[in-house]
Amino acid sequence: VTSARFMVRNSRQQFLRVNLPEGSKVWSAYVDGKAEKPALAENGKEKNSGPNVLIKIINSSSGFPVNLVYQTPVSKIGKLGTVGTTLPRPDMVVTETLWDVYLPDEISYGKPDTNMKQAGGSRVSRRAIEDEVSQMAKTGAGQVIAPLRLSVPASGIRYSFEKMYANQSDEDAYFKLPYTSGVGKISAYALLMLGTILIWFGGAVAVVKKNISVGAGTALGGTGLLALMIGYFGMSWTSPIILSIAIAVSALGYFAQQRRKSPLISEETDVRSGAPGPDQEPVRE
Repeated sequence: VTSARFMVRNSRQQFLRVNLPEGSKVWSAYVDGKAEKPALAENGKEKNSGPNVLIKIINSSSGFPVNLVYQTPVSKIGKLGTVGTTLPRPDMVVTETLWDVYLPDEISYGKPDTNMKQAGGSRVSRRAIEDEVSQMAKTGAGQVIAPLRLSVPASGIRYSFEKMYANQSDEDAYFKLPYTSGVGKISAYALLMLGTILIWFGGAVAVVKKNISVGAGTALGGTGLLALMIGYFGMSWTSPIILSIAIAVSALGYFAQQRRKSPLISEETDVRSGAPGPDQEPVRE
């Protein structure tokens, strides 16, 4: 559910045309505190294939609020994936855009992929979310227009984005956020460990077996897996570092033990020629 609040100055247009994300449905629209019924317009040349709505607005150079609340379907949050959406695109120049996004807690999120500037990210309480939801139902003058009946979780994660002239770009303002949850988090850690092991195994094949191509390919595959899990899904470096230290210590211990077990060559015997050493009696038959 998105609550879009526009502060508009208008001297010539009869309608505000807003191109919404694909699949969106309007819940309510208010202009200067008064309810308006948006009309559905035909899609123009917008790249966004979502619906276009027309909202009748007033003429005022001093500025007035336009509140639009709509619902957009997004992919269900599962064990491992990406969640995100785009901003609506009005047909007026938007000088400054501020976007707060609230997401479920108890999920590990990676680094946001966005064409906006990330202004912050923090954990918020139920009270803070309820306050924000209540603000969605108010006009710029503080009038209550329509309470939103939404189920609010005990806590959540808030990401904030901002951008100047966001709707003047050829690309819609958007964010995409990778996440891992539940079993997906366990799978992510398993892939993280697999990537670390592949890097070490590839190095061992290249050095011990002298097979550079196979070793390099294996290590490269492990590196790619680590880059995906850490760079995209936001996993920590801690586990690969701990596992690498354990592998290194185990390898050193193994080679040290093998060296102790290897037979020592007597200094008194010339193994290559079979000749007796200087202090050794010749063997007689």
